[in-house]
Amino acid sequence: MEPLSQESLLWEVSGNGLKKNSYLLGTYHLMPGSFIDDLHLASRMLKKSKTVVVETLIDSNLLPSLALYMADPEGGAWVQKLSSGEQQLLDSSLKALTGLGLEVFGSLKPAAVSNSLALVLSKMATDSLLSKFKGEPMDIYIANQALRK
Repeated sequence: MEPLSQESLLWEVSGNGLKKNSYLLGTYHLMPGSFIDDLHLASRMLKKSKTVVVETLIDSNLLPSLALYMADPEGGAWVQKLSSGEQQLLDSSLKALTGLGLEVFGSLKPAAVSNSLALVLSKMATDSLLSKFKGEPMDIYIANQALRK
């Protein structure tokens, strides 16, 4: 596997008996799809591709069942394991970052809380870059382009 340039998100997979080369594109779930238009080689390869495989297809019909996986089956018992100071710090941090506190996040699994915070912090850190591009998230854009083709 070789990068197609030193700073490339697009890698070429070849050799080891492959009849045709494949391409691997690193995506950032928060990046809008129009970013692909700035990656001219990746955009060309996407248009040329006969098959596109994506990490996951997001089906909005499945979002309610996803919520079930995020819910803590113990009803937020993990929050009670924190000291009152830790609870207050977490509650105020959650409210500052998301507008919601432990009254909402406490019913989720700790991993879901962590992932939610990581998403918010990533978006905050890259907002100036993200605002330059438009459209649906990059990976959804790629999947939809493939489906339309």
